[in-house]
Amino acid sequence: MRMSTPGSGTDARAERMRVSGSYHDEFQQNSRSFHPYSSLQRATPSSPSSSTAPNPWVSQSSVPQPNAFRPPSHTHRLAFGRPRCTSHTPVPTESLIVPPPLPRPHSIPLPPLSAVEVGVNPILVTGIAYNIRAPTSFADCPSRRHSSRARDAWRYEAAVRPPVASMTIFLDFDLHRPIVVFPTNRYDAVVAVSDVLDAVNRRVGVVAGELGEACDAGYAVQRLRREVWWVGLVPSLRERDVWVLRTV
Repeated sequence: MRMSTPGSGTDARAERMRVSGSYHDEFQQNSRSFHPYSSLQRATPSSPSSSTAPNPWVSQSSVPQPNAFRPPSHTHRLAFGRPRCTSHTPVPTESLIVPPPLPRPHSIPLPPLSAVEVGVNPILVTGIAYNIRAPTSFADCPSRRHSSRARDAWRYEAAVRPPVASMTIFLDFDLHRPIVVFPTNRYDAVVAVSDVLDAVNRRVGVVAGELGEACDAGYAVQRLRREVWWVGLVPSLRERDVWVLRTV
């Protein structure tokens, strides 16, 4: 029977390590030769052939090359035709974009209703006693009570002279919305006094309803008082052939 000595055991282990080391070096060498990115490894002085001999197993077209795309330094057009700015093209900033000035608001006067100056019927100036919140049937003309004509004949007189087909009025408490008065009778082309009374009464009803809704919603507005008396029409200081109804 063969007896092993300490020296022989050490020699055997050394031999096995040497054999396994040679196999490990050979495996790494073979694996590097088949690695798809082996041709990208940096060449060292110890392996001068690595930078000159390409790997026959790897396609050169499939290996990504660093810095393969370099954008042009000038402005070029994309596929859809829009220019792209580069570092050489100045980019506008918000501080350089100045919007054009807005036009100044101004009112354009309406054309005159007649070639001559239009005058209001004196009945609409100082001759009516009327609470404009009441129906127009309550309107009274004291100066015509004892007229030989019919009692309500004054209602059908022309509102202005010479007669016109329309008339513009503003209420002194609603100066933002005009009242354009047209003849009620389509067969008559003249605005009558009754047409003015009806148009004013309708607008006052609209204003009273709007103020009532706003007050119910909690807005700081006052309801229109129950009695708003007609004082008279006065010419507007802004436009020609426009009148303002004064109330009290």
